[in-house]
Amino acid sequence: MRWHILLRIKIPSAAGHIFAALQISVVLGLIGAVVAEFVSSSQGLGYLINAATTTLDTSTMFASLISLAFLGIVASQIIRFLHKKLVFWDQQAGNPSLSE
Repeated sequence: MRWHILLRIKIPSAAGHIFAALQISVVLGLIGAVVAEFVSSSQGLGYLINAATTTLDTSTMFASLISLAFLGIVASQIIRFLHKKLVFWDQQAGNPSLSE
């Protein structure tokens, strides 16, 4: 009985909040990975930005930053798409102005 209430009532009612948290955490995870690559890495976009900054290679630095922005936008849009498809009863899922 408790599992039935959890699966049929509580999780579906919390699904909108879960997807909102997923959307935020995807972008924050990307930021965390880049900062970790700044500190101690020998590969990755964070390392590439750091190396391009020290050698004053602005084109590589901006290309890396644009790539990171693109990754963040794509990841956020994937979560938003999944939210719209999986939580179809949530009226805010289809309207970006209400879900932000």
